[in-house]
Amino acid sequence: MKSLNITELKAINGGEVNDARRNGEKTGNFLREAKNLAGDLIETFSPLKG
Repeated sequence: MKSLNITELKAINGGEVNDARRNGEKTGNFLREAKNLAGDLIETFSPLKG
């Protein structure tokens, strides 16, 4: 089996732009989830909650 270099793998994989976009989406989703979790925790433990 012929070994592929990084450029060839990127071409097969849809290119570096798609990789970056996918990684950005993952990061964005993670941050959004973390923000929601933090908001829920603050809401749950807040002494100011009516």
